[in-house]
Amino acid sequence: MALTDTKLRQLKPTDKDTKLADAGGLYLLHTKAGAKLWRLKYRLNGREGVFAIGAYPEISLADARIERDRAKALIKQGKNPTTERKLDRLVRAEMASHTFEAVARELIQKLEAQGKTKSAKDGLYHLERHVFPDLGNVPFADIKTSAIKVILDRLEKRGTLVTASRVRSFAGQVFRYGIIQELRPDDPTFPLRRYIQTPQPAHKRVVASPPELYKAILQYRGHPSIVIAAQVLMLVASRTKEVRFMEKTELRLDEGIWVIPAAKMKMRRIHVVPLAPPVVELLRKAIELSLQTSPNSRYVFPILRSSGTGEVISESTINKMLYALGGETSGHGFRTTFSTHMHELQWPTDWIDAQLAHKKKDKSHTAYNHALHLNERRNMMKCWAAWITGATTTLPIPPFAYQE
Repeated sequence: MALTDTKLRQLKPTDKDTKLADAGGLYLLHTKAGAKLWRLKYRLNGREGVFAIGAYPEISLADARIERDRAKALIKQGKNPTTERKLDRLVRAEMASHTFEAVARELIQKLEAQGKTKSAKDGLYHLERHVFPDLGNVPFADIKTSAIKVILDRLEKRGTLVTASRVRSFAGQVFRYGIIQELRPDDPTFPLRRYIQTPQPAHKRVVASPPELYKAILQYRGHPSIVIAAQVLMLVASRTKEVRFMEKTELRLDEGIWVIPAAKMKMRRIHVVPLAPPVVELLRKAIELSLQTSPNSRYVFPILRSSGTGEVISESTINKMLYALGGETSGHGFRTTFSTHMHELQWPTDWIDAQLAHKKKDKSHTAYNHALHLNERRNMMKCWAAWITGATTTLPIPPFAYQE
């Protein structure tokens, strides 16, 4: 007769071990010590065996029957249920040892070994700040889409849409690596691939009134170093990355120049940037701020509390500010704005291209002079800065009739 829950609850202690049969080979071993143990009697390859399912009431009668059926299905396939459970436990223990952070760092090491240092560094930076605190110690196979969504929602509420997109992208790369390593069958970030919609900066859009945007930047309620970085970008027309990674040793503020090493330049050649007086003052303030917030950093625009490991303000931070001010352009778009306005007033193309560090296509410029047109550019950038900062109401025309 099959067992019932009522009968199991009413069992009394005995002076010897007894077996209470259920069905299909399942029985309860009631020991004289009072233990109630589920067992399954079976035959495999002509030999009798006993499979220990667990103890009652931790495993209920209904659950014991489910485990009996699972074990019998294995036996039917010629598998020993005890051996299979041991193997399953080993696999589970192995999977539990593979946390998200462990798998992510393994991928980062592989990327570095492949020479993809920048990708590895950027990925690790975002994971350490936004994912590891919540999911770093969670078993890799247990992470669900909802857990990733919580992190993305948090970043979206802060307004850091670009960061949220990058976090999702690199986390997805980690999960896809885990699939290859057979640590899980799916990528939980896949359903979120279009969940975060990042603003697309208008890199080539010309700012109609740079002086008005400059005033808006001055009124932006953000960290002073970010505001200064945007001001400098407008006033020197250099690439965003060149300004972000500007080092204090590259500046000769008393001479009013900034010497960018060839390794940092897109064209891999030294570039000298003349600095108008307003830019010099801004950079002095930026250096002072960097000494207060990140005294060990060699950069003029380090992230707050940088330990000097090479972390600088991100391009997305600058673009986020510009997006909040109307989204008219991006940090890189200042170069297009500068070029357009200066060409409209017929400033010499050679001077403009030299300031932008554009590579000449004609063969006569193959021997590049990194200080090309420096004095002329110095005067040009003073005029540009005077108009942008409001020192003069109009952008001056060249002091001569220029002919192409």
